[in-house]
Amino acid sequence: MSKDIEAEEERNYLISGYDRNFERGKLRAYGIHGRVLDAGVGRGYSLLELLKLPDVEMVSVDLLEERMAQAELLLKEHGAGKRVKFLRADLTALPFGKGEFDCAVSSNTLHHIPDWKKAIEELVRVSREKVVIQEFTHLGKKVLDSIIMREKGKKEHNHVHDGVDINAVAEVLRKYGEVRIHRGVLTDIAVLRLKE
Repeated sequence: MSKDIEAEEERNYLISGYDRNFERGKLRAYGIHGRVLDAGVGRGYSLLELLKLPDVEMVSVDLLEERMAQAELLLKEHGAGKRVKFLRADLTALPFGKGEFDCAVSSNTLHHIPDWKKAIEELVRVSREKVVIQEFTHLGKKVLDSIIMREKGKKEHNHVHDGVDINAVAEVLRKYGEVRIHRGVLTDIAVLRLKE
């Protein structure tokens, strides 16, 4: 994606009241470190924010080759292309061993996955310390859908669910350790600190 297209897309989001940089930047506040799994790379914008953290080794997965190609191009344009290993993978059957990552991060991905609870279980399985999940609030999804409608003329993109409520996410995560919920206007974040 060219910088001009990226800037125009950013203006469309801001006009709608959605500051993507602010929402993505919130992820950096949760002690993400070490070897990190980015679960559901999308276009790579959240990954770009995570790469601003010191001393992270990123592995990024997505089921869609097209999304990974977009993310790789974005990172290359920003000079961060060599810092990430990309892998095509299903979040409900991750090809990694137990505790292979210090942290796993999922940013606005679960609403695309039919069995999102299984995806959470997989994120927990491959993490040693922490799982951070960011999902749209009801308002956030409405804003996103209006942006997509304006940009692409579609009612919405490939959401499997109307949204995945952060309380439901936290309920699944609580089986594995202490969970804190951080509420926002457009996105909420659940942070799991795994039991030792």
